[in-house]
Amino acid sequence: MPYFRTHGRARRIAARTGFLLLTATAARAQFTYETNAGYITITGYSGSAGAVAIPDTVNELPVTTIGLNAFAGSSIVTSITIPGGVSSIQDYAFQDCSRLTNVTIQGSSESLGEEAFSYCANLVNLFFGGSPPSLGYDVFAGDDEATAYYLPGAIGWSTNLDTIPTALWNPVIQTAGGNFGFSSNQFGFTIAGAANIPVVVEACTNLANPIWIALQGATLDNGAFFFSEPATNGAARFYRISSP
Repeated sequence: MPYFRTHGRARRIAARTGFLLLTATAARAQFTYETNAGYITITGYSGSAGAVAIPDTVNELPVTTIGLNAFAGSSIVTSITIPGGVSSIQDYAFQDCSRLTNVTIQGSSESLGEEAFSYCANLVNLFFGGSPPSLGYDVFAGDDEATAYYLPGAIGWSTNLDTIPTALWNPVIQTAGGNFGFSSNQFGFTIAGAANIPVVVEACTNLANPIWIALQGATLDNGAFFFSEPATNGAARFYRISSP
């Protein structure tokens, strides 16, 4: 991954972007599960953290399924990150999760079951890392504010995913031009992409053992957003953009 240093100061930009770079900052989660033929189905969640990341493996076995009603009716979960190995999200898995706002499906989930995300009144953003899944009946019923975002190069997407609109999620940090770099003791850069997509600017100080901290969330009004923060000397600082 290339980085950029300006005028000898320790500010660098992580040039690669995309919601697949997200690493969960959730507290340790607690899940119930079933094992079937060497594969794991998540059947429930008993943790207290709002930001939930489904594990890739349990007891060294791959997690492939989010089970029937697994999170249904939760008033705790605010965001969910689903790893690329999960191929099936079963019926009613996240139905009526009243505080759920953001969903990230990192791979190409093959199927979303009947009413899998229905009646999540606060659901706004769904981020898909691959091709669109096959859909059961009324997957997004009642999700009047939700939009499904997909990455450049993903095939099979159209203007809608069932009843919700879709949009290309393609933000890029602009490293050329006068807005990139230091000015008036501020370091800044422009993020450009499709109009009105949501982004989060994150930073860390050590790529060998990165702890990414969210600095600012924004929407690319008219397809652009300018980020800046006070310049500091000292340790390197790396930036990336991710989904909310």
